[in-house]
Amino acid sequence: IENENLEEGKCYTIVNPDEVPEGRPVAYEKVKAYRNGLEFAGIDEAELDSPGTAAEIFGKILGLILLLPLAIVALWPSIVSWFFPMRFEKKMEDRMFQGTLLMALNALFVFPILGMITLAVVWPLWGFIPAICWVLLFPALCVFEWNYVKWLGGLRKDFAFREALRSGKIEDIKKARSEMNEELDKLLKYAE
Repeated sequence: IENENLEEGKCYTIVNPDEVPEGRPVAYEKVKAYRNGLEFAGIDEAELDSPGTAAEIFGKILGLILLLPLAIVALWPSIVSWFFPMRFEKKMEDRMFQGTLLMALNALFVFPILGMITLAVVWPLWGFIPAICWVLLFPALCVFEWNYVKWLGGLRKDFAFREALRSGKIEDIKKARSEMNEELDKLLKYAE
């Protein structure tokens, strides 16, 4: 991009490096190399900057083990309330309203149907109060399950970081990030 072509106050689209034609600038190649290094190692930039210590990883494992019974209980509303609306989400053209659709389908259809099924099964087995409590806790259980899965993913990334560190990939990724930042700095100086 030449300096004359930049208009002040105009927004510019960030291009996916895979979509840039042949003869692409060096900066795109550096960004792609950095992104591919992170993906190949199975980590995010956050893990690269602040990896978990052995004590933190042990604490996460212990916490996940202690919370496992609650995660198993939370599976009942969570699996259905996540996968049923996702069938409709894939058909949406505008991804901006994905969360709204998920909430609306759950509130209007999924939770009432799951609530009736839960009442029909749990009430005869354990009584009315436990059945009502479980139904009323559906939203909280779904949020907990979502976070539990996120914590599992974070633990997986901690182990992936340790493996990448052991194999020497981390140094390659940090070098690629440094080269990418140098190229981007050159572009920014050129655009000023």
